[in-house]
Amino acid sequence: MKKILTIFCLVLSVSAFSQMKVTKNKESKVEVIGAAKPMGVLFGQINKTDDGTCSFIYRDTEYTQTDKYELFYFNYSDLDTLYGLFTDFSNVKEGDSFTVDILKGEKLIFEYKKMLGKIYPYVTHVGSAYEKVLPYYTPKQLKKIFGKKK
Repeated sequence: MKKILTIFCLVLSVSAFSQMKVTKNKESKVEVIGAAKPMGVLFGQINKTDDGTCSFIYRDTEYTQTDKYELFYFNYSDLDTLYGLFTDFSNVKEGDSFTVDILKGEKLIFEYKKMLGKIYPYVTHVGSAYEKVLPYYTPKQLKKIFGKKK
C-alpha cells in the first residue's frame, strides 16, 4: 500500500511540472535613438523596438547614493510631441500643467516652473502604484536623448 501511495505521489508531482509551456522568443532589434551620459553615468536614454514602441529610461531622482533607473513606454509616432513638451515653451507660462497618457495606463504630468529666469518642465511619471520625478534636463541633454542633431 505504501509503494502504491509513493508511486501515485511521484506521478502526481511529475505531472504538475509537465504543464509548463516553453516557447521560443522572437528576436527583437533595439535601436538606441539617443542617450545623455555625463561623466559616464546614464542620465536618460530612448530606445526604439521593431514594433514601433519606444522606452524612455531615466535616472530616479529619489536615490542620490545609488543609481536606480525607471522607464516608461510610448509610441514612436509621439517622439516629436514629447520632445516639444520638454523644449518648446512658446505657448506655456509658469504654472501651466499638462497630463500626457502614455502606454500601459501610465501618465506623464508636465508642470512648468521658472528657475533662474527660464522656464523648465517638472515632469512626474505616474504609474499604477508609484510616482517618480524625472531629473531636470538641459537643452543639450534633451537633444542627445531625443537624437536631434541640430
